[in-house]
Amino acid sequence: MARRKATPPSSATPSTRTNERLVMHAVEFELTPDEIAARARDAADTQHEMNECEARFVETKQNHKNHVGALEGRTRDLLRAIRRGTEQRVVECSERKDYRRSIVEYLLDGEVVDERAMEPSERQAELVAMPMPEQPAQPQAAP
Repeated sequence: MARRKATPPSSATPSTRTNERLVMHAVEFELTPDEIAARARDAADTQHEMNECEARFVETKQNHKNHVGALEGRTRDLLRAIRRGTEQRVVECSERKDYRRSIVEYLLDGEVVDERAMEPSERQAELVAMPMPEQPAQPQAAP
């Protein structure tokens, strides 16, 4: 490395130089072509490392957001259960379709615990499941 051109030392006399000491101080140097190439490689490596770090940060931030969201949802469900004194649970039920009233009932231990309106596709299933009416025999023509 070549040091930049320095200004000549001051012409101060030893009596005016008080308190001289060795210190670390930033001094600018001109870089050689090899040093410039090394710095360029180092800059590219540093940029690549920074990009990887940013990607990990985004992933970590998303994971944190998902985790916090799940905790908020769980807290909301718990507080709702406390406030209402009830909670919904997914349990095995019997499903009964009442085509006459166009409703679907859910039974637990023989008791209707919920019902909903039938979807149009469910009402169509009734037509498919119905037996075909018997056709009366056609009289055969005499020969």
